[in-house]
Amino acid sequence: MAGIKKPRILLVEDNPTDAQILEHAFSASRVPHQLDVVVDGEAALELLTQRSQTARNGLPQLIILDLNLPKKGGLELLREIKAHELLRRIPVVVMSSSRSDRDVNSAYESGASLYVRKPGDLESLEQLAEAIARAWLMYGVAPG
Repeated sequence: MAGIKKPRILLVEDNPTDAQILEHAFSASRVPHQLDVVVDGEAALELLTQRSQTARNGLPQLIILDLNLPKKGGLELLREIKAHELLRRIPVVVMSSSRSDRDVNSAYESGASLYVRKPGDLESLEQLAEAIARAWLMYGVAPG
């Protein structure tokens, strides 16, 4: 299907092992997509801001966000995304190993679309990535 753009996912994850596993898991999902990976909140905001100014079609249709990031934490980044006129419509799935109710509540209060806990094994992570990709990229309807 030449000419059809694949939905874009932005993964914000500072742990190289987790990022690699998630890249593999999203690839294994068999849901067509493009995946961009950045390692900290500042790099994510820079990429999003640049793309929002140059080409709206370069923006991701989904952001997967870790909470514990260097330079700019996940919650701070989430608040900035949700305060930005063009970026606020992008669904943000917080994927964290944190089991803290405080983190879960803070994520939702800051505008998260979904909070999921990172599973501890590869098979479960692949299943989660496929469920997220299918729900948000195949069946979800983005705002116009």
